[in-house]
Amino acid sequence: MEFTEQLNVMWEERAKLPPSFDLISMFAHSEVMNRMTIRERMGTLILFLVGGNDTTRNSMSGGVAAFGRFPDELRKLRRNPALLPGAVSEIIR
Repeated sequence: MEFTEQLNVMWEERAKLPPSFDLISMFAHSEVMNRMTIRERMGTLILFLVGGNDTTRNSMSGGVAAFGRFPDELRKLRRNPALLPGAVSEIIR
């Protein structure tokens, strides 16, 4: 309950500010999200946060495991850091 209460406080604060590029602000300024009940809104926010946590955790461990299996790819990244944004996208995908 404390978690959802804090999310709602953040939502209300961000709704009063100009839109910015963070998830809660984008949701708080969304016409669709503002038509939801508080229960629907909190459920959606929790799904995003839990999903983001799960994706991050699995992407990090999967990326490390892949570099262990394919050390030449890690060497390519170390030699050419410009490849890093593409590698991050692939690891997340």
